[in-house]
Amino acid sequence: MAEQLTASAGTLGQALDLSKDASLDVSICSTQDKSVNIGHVEAEYSAPDAGLNTEKTKAHASVGISGAINIADAKTEIGLGRVGQIDGKVTAGTINAHGKMEAKAEIKGLTDTSASLKASAGAEAMAIDGHAGFEVSITPKTVGDTLGGLYNSYVDPVVDSVAGRDVPEIPEVPDNFDHGIVIGGHIDGGYGASLKGSAGIEIGDGKGVKVSGSFKAGLGPVVGAGVTFGAK
Repeated sequence: MAEQLTASAGTLGQALDLSKDASLDVSICSTQDKSVNIGHVEAEYSAPDAGLNTEKTKAHASVGISGAINIADAKTEIGLGRVGQIDGKVTAGTINAHGKMEAKAEIKGLTDTSASLKASAGAEAMAIDGHAGFEVSITPKTVGDTLGGLYNSYVDPVVDSVAGRDVPEIPEVPDNFDHGIVIGGHIDGGYGASLKGSAGIEIGDGKGVKVSGSFKAGLGPVVGAGVTFGAK
């Protein structure tokens, strides 16, 4: 395992100024792609921010703070092409807490409006923690592009060899066929103490409608789950 010290302080120098954002991401030892970390410390502060632009009919408000200390963590991700992805993570010895809120709204016209509201809070101390999640986007474009990508990568070279010439690959499906549903979810399990929850809704901004919710709780055995459902 390639070892290196990684640190990204971002605006850490401004951490004492509560009017400015600040972040910290440090590992005593990690792989180059940061999929495995030892002695991992993360912290993020989003300064209170609110604004109203009556001329453009826009409004927003947000604030957040989070922090985590992990003795060790390892994560992996499996791509499913344009359809989506599967991810997993195992953490040993972690303490973390967070509280975040964000609200946005923008009206450009009767048919071009976007809004979102997200909130989450919680804290935990875990001896061992496991997470597995997935997200898939099921539209004619994502399914067609994923299958077309598999054909172009594995079948087309064989066809070219048999035909003795370059047979055209399957082209991407046009963007106007990128309408359908988005489904996501995750499960958590481990041992320790945890109480967390989140909820959110997004409307417009090219995403259609998307709602999400999650929980994680327990003292000793800990379980959690979350779900995301959207239409675009």
